[in-house]
Amino acid sequence: MIKLSPSDFAFLWEQCKRCFYLKVVQGIRQPSMPMAAIFKRLESLQMKFYDGRRTTELLPELPAGIIRCGERVVESEPGQVDGQPEWFIYGKIDSLIEFDDGSWGILDFKTTTVNPEKAQLYGRQLHSYAHAFEHPASAPRILKGKAPGLGPISKLGILCFEPGELQLESPGRQAYKGQVQWIEIPRNPEKFLSFVGETLKVLKGEMPPPTPTCEWCTYAATMKEMKPGPPPKDGVVSGPKCPRCESPMTQRNGKFGAFWGCTRYPECKGTRKTGE
Repeated sequence: MIKLSPSDFAFLWEQCKRCFYLKVVQGIRQPSMPMAAIFKRLESLQMKFYDGRRTTELLPELPAGIIRCGERVVESEPGQVDGQPEWFIYGKIDSLIEFDDGSWGILDFKTTTVNPEKAQLYGRQLHSYAHAFEHPASAPRILKGKAPGLGPISKLGILCFEPGELQLESPGRQAYKGQVQWIEIPRNPEKFLSFVGETLKVLKGEMPPPTPTCEWCTYAATMKEMKPGPPPKDGVVSGPKCPRCESPMTQRNGKFGAFWGCTRYPECKGTRKTGE
């Protein structure tokens, strides 16, 4: 059974099919790149501000309803391929809209440039949450307790805040102001399921080749090509001292040719060019 994470659909899938395969199939993740604390702070402030407020007050282009902010963990019923259950959705969502007509909306806050093209980038992610809410797992594999179910999901969208102005409110206190725009993502469950089928073809096949533009594929290839040079004779290393820890160095061969590497590697990653 393949677990699909909504967060991987926005960037990882587009960036590198090989890294997507490694994470889902083999559990090998790219080195983590934590979000800057300031963006987490901004998102937290937005959710605190919007939670419990009416859409008619803040987003008049939407049907009447109440914005609900708070983390929810979702898990979908297994999806079938050729009659056999093969995949399910598992992830966390922070914001919903409870409309007065009984339907629900899925909302995501972004501090970014207001650009309607972002709808396509985040559309798969929000569709996966909608699928999990409308098809909750009856016997969760990961989630402890009952999987939450909501429906119907009538709206998907991202709320973009783009700072564009700085004002001084008082000495030592300033405020950012900018455009806030709701970018709606049209619902298309059939297109989403077709996308899931596309990912499954990759995940059930052979590992994809490295992506030339992927930094992590390039880094992995570089490390693989780094080979230690010949062992020193009689335990004597004739290389220079390491510029980091002053330990002896030995000659190694890498992607760009020979170089001096610290004998304490990997504890110390000091290097020198062979001509130094």
